[in-house]
Amino acid sequence: MFQTSRPRIQLLPPALCNQIAAGEVIERPASAVKELVENSIDAEARSITVELEDGGRQLIRITDDGIGMVPEDAELALQRHATSKIRTVEDLSAILTLGFRGEALPSIASVSKMTLTTQPKDALVGTRIEVDGGRIVSIREAAAAPGTCIEIRNLFFNTPARLKFLKQVPTELRRVQASLQQLALVNHDIHIKLIHGGTKRFDVPPNLELGDRLLAILGRETYDSLFPLPSLPTVAGCTIRGYFGAPSLHSRGNASQFTFVNGRFVKDRTISAAISTAYRELMHKGQTPVVGLMLEVPPAFVDVNVHPTKIEVRFQDNDVIFRTVFRALREGLAKAPWTGQSPQTPTRKATWSFDVPTDEDEPTTTDPTEDLRTVDTPVQRKLAGLYNNESAPDWVTRLMQTARATDDSAPDGPTVTLPARLRDVGPPGEAYFSRLVYIGQFAKSYLIANDGGGLVIIDQHAAHERITFERLKSSWRHRTPEAQQLLFPVQLELDALRAAIVEEFHAFFEEVGFDIEPFGHNTFAIKAVPGILSGAKTDRVLRDAIDDLSNSDRSTRLEEAKESVLSRMACHGSVRAGDHLTPDEAYALFTQMDTIDFRGHCPHGRPVYFKLPIEELEKRFDRR
Repeated sequence: MFQTSRPRIQLLPPALCNQIAAGEVIERPASAVKELVENSIDAEARSITVELEDGGRQLIRITDDGIGMVPEDAELALQRHATSKIRTVEDLSAILTLGFRGEALPSIASVSKMTLTTQPKDALVGTRIEVDGGRIVSIREAAAAPGTCIEIRNLFFNTPARLKFLKQVPTELRRVQASLQQLALVNHDIHIKLIHGGTKRFDVPPNLELGDRLLAILGRETYDSLFPLPSLPTVAGCTIRGYFGAPSLHSRGNASQFTFVNGRFVKDRTISAAISTAYRELMHKGQTPVVGLMLEVPPAFVDVNVHPTKIEVRFQDNDVIFRTVFRALREGLAKAPWTGQSPQTPTRKATWSFDVPTDEDEPTTTDPTEDLRTVDTPVQRKLAGLYNNESAPDWVTRLMQTARATDDSAPDGPTVTLPARLRDVGPPGEAYFSRLVYIGQFAKSYLIANDGGGLVIIDQHAAHERITFERLKSSWRHRTPEAQQLLFPVQLELDALRAAIVEEFHAFFEEVGFDIEPFGHNTFAIKAVPGILSGAKTDRVLRDAIDDLSNSDRSTRLEEAKESVLSRMACHGSVRAGDHLTPDEAYALFTQMDTIDFRGHCPHGRPVYFKLPIEELEKRFDRR
C-alpha cells in the first residue's frame, strides 16, 4: 500500500538536469552552433571557423581566436550556471553579452562526446578536457593555438528520441547556415567561415561597414535595392540604424527580415508589426520586405531572459519600439530613389471594357497553333504551351455553327438560334468548356461565353492558372518535364542560404523542367525552364519558389510543400487580369479546361467560372 508519510520529492542528479536543459536549449545541430559561436563572439574572437560532418550529427568543430580560458575556468565552464558574464541579480538588467545563462556548454556536453581545447593568448600551454555524455573523462595540458576549439561528436547519441526528429542533412545544414548568416550580419567585423564535409559553404571576411557585409552575404542584386535608414533623434534612449529594401525587393515569409536588438538576433511581434505597417501601402498581401535593422536600446529597457534560446525578448515599452522602427522606415521609404520620380498626370479612362471579336479577330482557317507558337507577345508566350502534343480545334467550324437570325414576329426583338449540340449541353462535365460559344472579353479579365442555357463568365487568370498547375504537377509526378531551352541563360545571384536551398532541391527543379547549373559563388545559370512557364519572369518564379521551399521542413508533408510551390509557379506563368486574349486564345483556354481535373477552381481555391442562367436574366427583366 502507498504510504503518504514517506518523502517523495528529491533533487535531480546534475547529469539529468543537464539533459533536461539540453532539451530546451539544444534542439538540433544549428542550436549548438549558434550557442557556441555566440560564446566565441563574447570571447572577443575576430575569426571563427565552423566545421561540420553529416549536417552536424557526426561532428561539429568550432575554432576561434578569442581570449581563451585558464584551466580552472575551462573545467568550471562545464558546470551548469557557471558564467563570467553576470554576478548579481542587478546584472540581469544590464546584459550586453550574447550569452549569460551558463547552460549551453554543459547542456551540449551532456548529449554528445565533447573535447574542449583552450589556451589564453598570454599562456605557453593550453588545456584539453574530454567529456562523454556529461561525464568528464580527462583533463590534461595540450599544445594549442591561442583561443578555443570545441569539438562535438555524435550529437544526441544518448537521446535517440531527439536524434530521430532531426531532418535530412541538407535541411540541418541549411539551418546552420541561417544561424551563421544572422550572426555574421550584425558582427560585420568578424571573419566567419563554415566548412561541411571538407567543402567551404559560407565564408565572409571582416568588413568595416554593415553595408559591405550585406553585400557579401545577400549578393549584389539584393544589395543594389537596399537603402540606408535616415539618421533620426533618439527616442527614450532607443536608436536604430540599418538598411531597408525597395518595395520591388520582397520575399515570401520573414526569412529576409533581419532584426537585431543590442547585437542579438530577435523575432519580435512589435518590430514585425512596425515593418508591415510601414510597407502596407507599397506591397501586395503575402509579400514581405527585405530589411536589416539594428536597434540599440538601454539594457534595462529590454528583458532578454525570456526564452532559453534568447531569440525572444520583452520590451519595457512596446510603443516606443514600434514608433522608432515605423518612423525610420516611413521616412526612408518616402525619400527612396524610386519615389523621387515626377508623378505623371493621370488620364481619365474607363476602368472596364468589353471586347467583342471583330473581323480582324475572327479565327482564321489556318492552323491557329502557328500564331501561338510564334511567340511575339507575353500573353502568347504564356499560352503557347496549351497546344503541346495536341491537334488544334477547328475554330471556323465552331463559329459557323452559331447562326444568328432575326425573328420579325417576335415582339421582344432579335433572338439567337443555337445549334443542337449547344442546346443539349447540360451541367459542367466532360467536353463542357470546349463546346462553349465565345462572345467576348470583359475588362480584359473575364471571358464571356454562351452554353445554350445562359451566360458563362470565366476568370481567364484563374482558368489558365489551374491548367498550368495541373500540367506542372503531372510532369513532376510522372518525371516527364517539358523543358524549353533558353537562347541565353539567365543568371541568378542568391545569398548563401538560398543557394543552399537550390542545391538541396535541385532534383525537384529538374523534375519540373528547370535546368540549373552552378555558376560560381552562390550564382546559378538557368539554361532551361518548363515550357508552360516560358512566358514568365524566370528569376521571380525561382526566387518565390526558393522562399516557399525554405519553410518546407516545417510542413508535415514535403509533398504538400512542393505542390504549393508548383501552385505559385503556375500563378507566375499564367495570363493576367488585363491581358487581351484573341478568340483563338480564348477557345484554346476552353479546350484545355476540359482536359484537367478540378477545373472549377484555381489552385488557390478561387472559382474559375460563374454561370448566369437565361431564366435568371428573364426574371431580372420581368419576363417571367
